[in-house]
Amino acid sequence: MKKLIILFVVFLVLFNISLIVAIPKIKLSLSSAKSVPLVETKTNFDEEILWNLIQEWRDSANLPRYMKSDELCKIAKDRVDDQPIGMDDHKGFKEKYYSYPYVLSENITQGYSNEKQSLSGWLGSPPHREALEMPYTYSCISCINRTCVQIFSSFQQ
Repeated sequence: MKKLIILFVVFLVLFNISLIVAIPKIKLSLSSAKSVPLVETKTNFDEEILWNLIQEWRDSANLPRYMKSDELCKIAKDRVDDQPIGMDDHKGFKEKYYSYPYVLSENITQGYSNEKQSLSGWLGSPPHREALEMPYTYSCISCINRTCVQIFSSFQQ
């Protein structure tokens, strides 16, 4: 009987059910604890915060800081608008910018809790980290909600 009660209590806790249970000789008061996130979860990312985190990371890696480009900012804004909800999707980037006269690269982040986690995600992914380590001189970031796109170029063919 005790095992059944324990399983029932575990079930209630797992499924976040609040309940007061009175059992002869045992009185249990169960209420779900509010979960407290370990990291700040933001609804809208600030591209300037992510930009500054990247610049600080480049400083620590002895890489030159990026210069912001209005032209790349327009592309980043266009690309973040293209992102389907719930997907990290580079689809269409090459096709859309194939005729662009310069080499471009992009990083996309989506679904992280904050800007710091987004940068950590990029740094933990070899192709994204490689883009951040490439000798691009210009960049720009655009964010909508928790989706951000960073575009890179050196404006060379």
